[in-house]
Amino acid sequence: MSAEEEKAKGNAAMGQKNYADAVKHYSAAIALDPQNHVLYSNRSAAYVNMGDYESALADGEKTVEVNPGWGKGYSRKGLALYKLDKLSEAITCYEKAIELEPQNAAYQQTLGEIKAATSNAGLNMFANMFKSPNFWTMLQTDPELKGFLEQPDFVQIINTIQQNPQTLNLYMQDKRVMAVITKLLTSQMGSAPFTPPANTTPKEEKKEEPKKETEPPTPEVEIDPIEKQALDEKQKGNDAYKKKDFDTAISHYDKAFELNPKEMTFLTNKAAAYFESSRYEQCIAECEKAVEIGRSQYAPYEQIAKAYSRIGAAYKKLGDLEKAIAAYKTSLTENRNRATQNILRQLEKEKEKQDKEAYQDPKLALEAKERGNDAFRGGEFPKAIAAYSEAIERDPGNASFYSNRAAAYLKLADFGYALKDCEKCIELDPTFTKAYKRKATIHNYNKEYHKSIDCYKKVLELTPDDADAKNGIQHSMTLINKAQSDPETREIRRQRAMADPEIQQILQNPMVERLLQNLSPGGDQAAAMKMMEDPALKDAFNKLVASGAVAMG
Repeated sequence: MSAEEEKAKGNAAMGQKNYADAVKHYSAAIALDPQNHVLYSNRSAAYVNMGDYESALADGEKTVEVNPGWGKGYSRKGLALYKLDKLSEAITCYEKAIELEPQNAAYQQTLGEIKAATSNAGLNMFANMFKSPNFWTMLQTDPELKGFLEQPDFVQIINTIQQNPQTLNLYMQDKRVMAVITKLLTSQMGSAPFTPPANTTPKEEKKEEPKKETEPPTPEVEIDPIEKQALDEKQKGNDAYKKKDFDTAISHYDKAFELNPKEMTFLTNKAAAYFESSRYEQCIAECEKAVEIGRSQYAPYEQIAKAYSRIGAAYKKLGDLEKAIAAYKTSLTENRNRATQNILRQLEKEKEKQDKEAYQDPKLALEAKERGNDAFRGGEFPKAIAAYSEAIERDPGNASFYSNRAAAYLKLADFGYALKDCEKCIELDPTFTKAYKRKATIHNYNKEYHKSIDCYKKVLELTPDDADAKNGIQHSMTLINKAQSDPETREIRRQRAMADPEIQQILQNPMVERLLQNLSPGGDQAAAMKMMEDPALKDAFNKLVASGAVAMG
């Protein structure tokens, strides 16, 4: 495998945030091409994401050593130093990176953050004193300070400083805070109290505005005539592109590249024209060539990322989602961009759907079902589950597959998965009686006898002469009577029933509540019998008894 292939795999791993694999692939690429500075730079980025800042620093230094004229190498080294709290060295590195790439806003932003961290270091020294383990004890025992604790605003100020040390500067003019700082310094230094200045903000000196007439004129930047001619051709190409005259645009971009073969944007613009004219293979080829030119000329990462994004868009148009996803992932390793991230997420969803659809085949699903049946008959229930699962993936709309898998789960006493498969089977085919019977069996195992009876009743609605369903109801009633005779089982079933939303709803019915009052000791038994003539009320009462929510006898 070549260094570029290993690098591509490393880039893909970075895109997936699999930094350990990224390091492995970049290391393999370095072994094949040890003078490629980009490989050390990429591995340094991976190490930073892993929190291994020492290794990141070593790779940053190696990047600078191999190519001292590359700004990103200094940024890699600077970031590692920043993470290691070596702020002054980090500032030096970022200043060198900006010197080489003065238009790079990311370098300037990070440099600003490091300088801010440096300027806050001294202030944090004071603020951190407020977090000392003995801080509150000192306040409570010091005769000059303990009175401040009776003032709510003072306590609030101290809490604010402890939570956010950066706010200390806001309270430096508070005499109470200054008294605390003085005590802290005295206790640390073991010497006479030190009184900090009342205002730590340096007084700004007035600067005389330079006279406009003495300002030197800004020199005009001269452009090489050949480069200017190339830019003119590029502009002509852009004008033709806007008019959707893509062949003319391509012609001008070709001329621009002939004049200046070191500029990758001429090729990416040409690729855009190919893309808009539905010539996607040519678009991909031009973008790949542009990336090669761009890397050799240390082009901005945004330009490299844009080329990869265009490759991804072209592959998507060609229907090759796998290559499209790989291209977009590589684009993100060059430059994190929210729009590209959103496109990538959408493509991954489309790919997942496409893979599932490609896998589906009703004929192969039936073959998998038969393998599952054979395994089931042989008592190899895990193997049967695997075969039935394959059948479901190949034909997810076939209800019988879920019923078969539920039977295999039942053999393994995995009632949770068995119940889900029964419910899915019924969802797909509400007339599938075998699924109701298996669901009833699961409810009996769970001591939910009332639900088991409901399942058997549903079977009888579909097939009134079903002997299994009739026997099932009798069996469930027997289990209910047995459970009523065991106090421990009865209490377990009562608690489970009271947590059942269906039972809770029945108990909230005022008519049911009145019926239970009449049936209780001292109640109107005759009125209760009269109420039981209502079929709906009788059915609700029987369900309460079957569930264990109400005990008889």
